[in-house]
Amino acid sequence: MFYKIFFLLFISTNVFANVYIGSEFSYSQYNSNVTEQYKLNSKGTGYSLILGKSIQFIGLEAFYKLKDTTAPITHESTSYDRVEKSYTYGLALRVNLQYTYFKVGYALNHQVGQIQDSSGSTVNDERMNAIYKTSSNDNGTTSGLSYGLGIQYRWSKALRFTLGYEAYKTGRVNENYQQINIGIIFKLPDLSPDLTE
Repeated sequence: MFYKIFFLLFISTNVFANVYIGSEFSYSQYNSNVTEQYKLNSKGTGYSLILGKSIQFIGLEAFYKLKDTTAPITHESTSYDRVEKSYTYGLALRVNLQYTYFKVGYALNHQVGQIQDSSGSTVNDERMNAIYKTSSNDNGTTSGLSYGLGIQYRWSKALRFTLGYEAYKTGRVNENYQQINIGIIFKLPDLSPDLTE
């Protein structure tokens, strides 16, 4: 549904007008049944890239996010890290007000869980992977809803800075990502041809 809207928006308006790009750095927290069961505090950082097109105060944007969260665990008196690597991409509808914005979208998330030792090497222990849900059966691609809101400061007509909160709910029960983003958005020059000449 979102993908069809995105395509129709581009072909029904001037493709080169009101296009913007952006990048965000994020501080993320990952929650799931496993983190609740074992009282794990899974946090980390990430970044995202944005390509969007706006009409008036409405924007439709495609995004790609990379998140990497880590939670320390102790297994048989030895310290390890449970690492979640997540790659998320999708489309979002963005509403821009003067100093604030909010958005909602649909995304696909590919997730890989790993157990790493103190040197950062992956530990291939089947029993430990089964306990902490990092085996291949507990990973893969899911879809879900993304939503967020924040504040923005317009430095110029082409440049604005953002600070916001965003969450992504995966297709698995009780699993989600929450993050605080700091970003920059740049409106590209209008490269549409002049048809009056």
